[in-house]
Amino acid sequence: MSTRNVQLLQHTPLPLLNIHLSVKLIKSYVGETKKVKEDFDPVKELRVSVNVRESNAICLADVLKELKEMAKLLKGSMLLYYSNEKKMFIHCGPAEEAEKCFLSLAELQGELQLKYRKIIPSTRPQPQKKPIVRQEPVEEQKNRNKRTKERKIGEIINKVAEWRKLYSGKVGPNGAVEKYTLDEAAERVGIAKKTLDDYLLQIRAGKKYGFDFNIHSESKVGILRSFVKMNKDKDKPSDNDI
Repeated sequence: MSTRNVQLLQHTPLPLLNIHLSVKLIKSYVGETKKVKEDFDPVKELRVSVNVRESNAICLADVLKELKEMAKLLKGSMLLYYSNEKKMFIHCGPAEEAEKCFLSLAELQGELQLKYRKIIPSTRPQPQKKPIVRQEPVEEQKNRNKRTKERKIGEIINKVAEWRKLYSGKVGPNGAVEKYTLDEAAERVGIAKKTLDDYLLQIRAGKKYGFDFNIHSESKVGILRSFVKMNKDKDKPSDNDI
């Protein structure tokens, strides 16, 4: 055989075989007890001729075409077919998607038992889905709170100055000098003493390293922290200096 003939055979589709198939339609439904019931009497039975595909299987859509008027019964139904190999009904899917279902001749053995069940939309009220609330990790919450409470550099300078002034003592309305402890003074300023201590350290370190407070008076205190940290890291002795 010539090479050309071999190539023609490879690209020529094999002819479809035609077989006679006995089809039984079995109605299945859900009764009042919510259990699935089947209607075997009368079982709708007929004989059709369908094509066999190259994989020695038939397409369910071809069968439904041959059923003609009878196929109208299956519209809007879920289909199952009986497998003689597995001795059980196997789910095919909705009748409208029959072209996706292929049945091997070995499973059918000349007879197709096709069970159909109407798809009835549920009348039960669907439960309303609760909105998913994302639980923020504790660290993220802390960082977010820090960001929202981060003050401007000009503000912390004024707060620290007021805090230290109350601690050092100031002349009251009656002419007497009023002095407060650091904790009492912090309470009057409205900022925790621990925070004010930190601000004071940052301001002193900023002055030491030449931070320009005038230019950055409207900047967040994080700018000052970064500047101080960067310069402190430079001051650390390197391994070569030891």
